[in-house]
Amino acid sequence: MKREPAPPRRPRRPGSSPAAREPVLTKRYIEASALAAAILEGDTAAKASIRAQGQRVTSVLTVAETSRAVLRARLSGRITDQ
Repeated sequence: MKREPAPPRRPRRPGSSPAAREPVLTKRYIEASALAAAILEGDTAAKASIRAQGQRVTSVLTVAETSRAVLRARLSGRITDQ
């Protein structure tokens, strides 16, 4: 028994699929160096990168490294408790 070929599909209009209508959330990994630069140095590029649209993710290691950088800056007098 021979199968008949499927009828040709109608082309979809751009943006008509359900997936095209839902916003895509990008994940943005925040590196310890970027976080430290934003906090300690007020680096505008690092701040912009951190504030960019998307879901921000990081690791426990990033938190530990950044905490250590802040502590070093406090001990060396680069920043104060305020």
